[in-house]
Parts: sequence; C-alpha cells; structure tokens
Amino acid sequence: MKKTAVILFLLFTEAIFALDLNLPASAQEYSLCGLTILSDSPAVSFSNPALCHPGIITSTTRLYNIPDLFFHQVNAVLRKGFWGVGLGAYYLEHSSYTESSPTLSLSFILKNFNWGLSARFLSNNVKNYHDAHQILINSAILWKSKSNETTFLYKNLLNQKILNIDLPVYIIWESKFQLAEDFWLAAGFEKQSGEEFIFKFGTRYRILRNLTLLISCQQEPARLGTGFVINIGKCCISYGIQTHQYLPLSHSISLSYENPAH
Repeated sequence: MKKTAVILFLLFTEAIFALDLNLPASAQEYSLCGLTILSDSPAVSFSNPALCHPGIITSTTRLYNIPDLFFHQVNAVLRKGFWGVGLGAYYLEHSSYTESSPTLSLSFILKNFNWGLSARFLSNNVKNYHDAHQILINSAILWKSKSNETTFLYKNLLNQKILNIDLPVYIIWESKFQLAEDFWLAAGFEKQSGEEFIFKFGTRYRILRNLTLLISCQQEPARLGTGFVINIGKCCISYGIQTHQYLPLSHSISLSYENPAH
C-alpha cells in the first residue's frame, strides 16, 4: 500500500491528477513509445484520426505494474472508398480516480494524402473531489510517398478547459522511412503546452512472415519500449512494455481482428 501511494504521488502531482495524458492506446504504441505512424493496428485512429487501419481491437495496459491501475481501450474502424470511420473508447481505472473518453473519428483517404478529425467526450472523476466532462476535438493530416509517410496531429484543437483549468494541447509530428522491404525507421516529436519537446525514435522489423519486432526510445523524459506482433490469419496478438525513469514497467497486451470487411 505504501509503495502504491508513493507511485501515485509521483504520477499525480496536480489536484486534478494526470488529466488527459497522451497515453498510448495499444500494445504496439507502448512498444513504440507512442509513435502511431509505425503501428498498423486499428487502435491508431483513436490516437491519430488521419491513420486508418480497418478492424477491431481491444487492449489492456497495467500502468507501472500497479495492481489496481489499468488502462483499457477498445476501437473499431471501417473503411468505405475514400472514407474511414472509427468508434472507440478508453477507460483509465483506479479506486480513487477514473477517466474515460468515447471517441468518434473520421478519415478522408486519398492516394498521397489523408485528413482526419475526431471528437472525444472526456469524463474525469476524482473520488470526493470532482466529476467533470468536456468535448475535445483533434485533427491530423498524413502525407504519403512510396518509401515515406509523415503525419502532423493537433490535439485539443479548441483549447478546452475543465473546472476553469486548461486541458493540455498537444502538437505531434511523426515521420517513417522504409529502409528495406520489412524494415521501417521512424522519428518524431511531441510538444505539450507548457512542457519541453519529447523526441522519439522507433523501428519496426518483420523477422518472420507472422512475427514483427518493435523497438523504440524517447528523450525527456527517457523511455525505452519494445514488443512484438504475432499475426495468425486476420487475427493479431501484440505485447508491449515501456520503461519509466523511476517507476516499474508498464505492460500492455492487445487482441485484434484486422480488415474484417475483406
């Protein structure tokens, strides 16, 4: 109990705790320190609406190995012609703190360009303190070429508040390069309002036909991420871990069924 209290103190130093953190949505994103552009799971449209990978996915993450601190996520994505639609939600669960966010995302998909928009209903509850709600808008674009993709994401486009406190605004840039048929390299940065830049680097390497290895790192704060993806037909199992400077590892597992319309 004492250990958990210390960890929660490190995590939640503000009165409204870690409200609307930019947490990875799936095991692949944990493996990649949040680099969505290297992930091919349906969960990425939840994080970045310009990315559209049709399918259904559910994920559970045990944050910092705390027994009663879990992050659950589910997402379904459909694509029809130039359009993609995603519907999902996450639930951050702790005995004294809960946060949930149902999300609807829309993607417009062309050969060399994608545009995405998402609306999130953020609900935040701190036991014996407050219960607050807000609607947030995110927008993103994606440029594509044969061996390169680059995305730019703006989160909390309208600079919304809860309880007269500014919710974080995120500006995120990511780019990936294909160095070989089965090997991708990515780099990016994340800038939260009032915080320093976070720089990220990651790789995706398909070792075998059904096995892919993911490795990543980020700077300020320092993180390492790694994991794997196993494909069994249209089903996929992903597992990822991510380090923390002071806290135990976070473990994440995802199960997905990809491209169900095909």
